[in-house]
Amino acid sequence: MNLIKDILRQYWPNVLALLFLLCAAYRYWMLGEYFDNIRLMIFAFGGFVAVVASEEFSDWTGRYGFTRKQFFTTPEAYIRIGGGIVLVYCTLALYRL
Repeated sequence: MNLIKDILRQYWPNVLALLFLLCAAYRYWMLGEYFDNIRLMIFAFGGFVAVVASEEFSDWTGRYGFTRKQFFTTPEAYIRIGGGIVLVYCTLALYRL
């Protein structure tokens, strides 16, 4: 039981993001108008990726400075929070339709 608590303590944002994505996918499926709402579902999936893989997402969106020796990345916390906001917003927008 302690192992499950430790896993949930460490990965609770990922579990919460997965639940939000499943809620968005369920609502998207129940609406039946797939091509009208595909943009919201794509953004929800992008928010899920940003929450779950924030470190890799930070590397993907990095940029070089004035020289090739300078490589700047956005902090993972900003990407995780931003992805969570996008995911929650798109899920709520699907439920408002």
